[in-house]
Amino acid sequence: MLIGWLIGILGTVRAQSIPVLDPSKSVDTGFSSIFGEIEIIPLETNRASVFGIVKQLLVTDNCFIILDTDTDAILFFDKKAGF
Repeated sequence: MLIGWLIGILGTVRAQSIPVLDPSKSVDTGFSSIFGEIEIIPLETNRASVFGIVKQLLVTDNCFIILDTDTDAILFFDKKAGF
């Protein structure tokens, strides 16, 4: 009896077609739709300012703060990319 009940439930579940994604409700998530412009700022590189894996990047009005898990360091760069 339990087996018959499980087979009945599986048949009911398979008979229902629920769309997982609805293409008519998709939204453009391209890079240009999220960001208005891109500015590349080459950071100063010297022995003291080299970093490995960026755990977090904080951007303030005055500087960029990089938390580096590779070297366990916190690096500060000003808006003109100076270390």
